[in-house]
Amino acid sequence: MSFFYNVTYVMARLFRRGELREVTLIVLDELGETHAYAVLAELDSRIDVWKPSPGSVYPALLSIVTSGLATTRQDDGVTLYATTSLGSERAIAARSKTRWASLSSRASETDKDVTLGAVLDQFAREMTARNRLLNTEKAGQLDMCLDRLRNEINQLLETSSGGRDG
Repeated sequence: MSFFYNVTYVMARLFRRGELREVTLIVLDELGETHAYAVLAELDSRIDVWKPSPGSVYPALLSIVTSGLATTRQDDGVTLYATTSLGSERAIAARSKTRWASLSSRASETDKDVTLGAVLDQFAREMTARNRLLNTEKAGQLDMCLDRLRNEINQLLETSSGGRDG
């Protein structure tokens, strides 16, 4: 079984200070009046190494609105965002054909650190037999196997250097 370290675990290092806000403004300006999920979908399609989430994009949109670069209005309970003239000017000034390629390139060069929990979660997702019923004997054998694995993991972590392993 192999483990794939998804680049979403390193999203924090993908964007430099202010860049998420900048690319969100560019996308919003290009889309015109739209809702946040359209912005999320567009960011997702443009930056193939990052899966945007509401928890990252909504604060960027809020910052854009509070800076006077965009406005909001409600339409049947949905918040729609649109750039102001100042926002459009800033988006045009920030627009760069290399912006998306630069972000993708930076993400592929990023040190892909992950947490132990992320590795264990990936293992659990890839464990296709997880709902299989076991008799008492098999359950006991599996428990002993997992105890050995737990000990090996703890030994591996004890020999590591600090919070990050090299």
